[in-house]
Amino acid sequence: MSSCFAKLPRIVAALLTCMLFAILTDCSSTHTTPPPVLVVSSGSGQSTTVGTAFSAPLVALVTVNGKPSVGVSVIFTAPSGPGCTFANGTNTETVTTDSSGLATSSICTADTTSGGYSVEAATLPAAGADFSLSNTSGPPAAIAATSGTPQSASVSTAFANPLVATVTDVNGNPVSGASVTFTAPATAPTGTFANGMATETDITDANGNATSSTFTADATAGGPYLVTATVTGVATPATFSLTNK
Repeated sequence: MSSCFAKLPRIVAALLTCMLFAILTDCSSTHTTPPPVLVVSSGSGQSTTVGTAFSAPLVALVTVNGKPSVGVSVIFTAPSGPGCTFANGTNTETVTTDSSGLATSSICTADTTSGGYSVEAATLPAAGADFSLSNTSGPPAAIAATSGTPQSASVSTAFANPLVATVTDVNGNPVSGASVTFTAPATAPTGTFANGMATETDITDANGNATSSTFTADATAGGPYLVTATVTGVATPATFSLTNK
């Protein structure tokens, strides 16, 4: 019996060691909560005309260990110029994830500057995710002669520079894909474009510029005379002052 009592301290020590190991193991990294993961769910890749609302909200998904994370605050932040504003009238808003782990923004409205940009959704300590949006120009509101005026050329020879007209919307953004018609006077002195006629139509590029083909003076000296550039929806044409020497 006495030998059993003699071993008691060692048994107690062993039990305490096992308990301590269990406690340490329970606090080990295997039980550490992993950080949340935030990804774009829907709403990226949209475009809308400047000053108008996008058709769909921006939706971010937050998960932890692959499962939806509920009640997480997600901050949506848009730039400005180009950019957009949320329903609160600012370029940022905070939304809480629902039972599916989704944070859904209010509808964002494009500002008056055209161009592409990214709206960030973020929640710490997760890495942010970007939504790609684009504000497109409005319809033509103005046309201006930006290059090729004034200039002169000898009769029956080509003018040195093409005629360039720039089309913009009401906010001054360049309008791409607009049809611009260049028209020279019907009577001498005048000239012709590469198609052999006194008129041609060209399409504006990404910068809103429509560039004519080479314009050649006719055989009559005189001027200056005006070549006009017109675009549908704009009453006042752009004018180019040319002279045949």
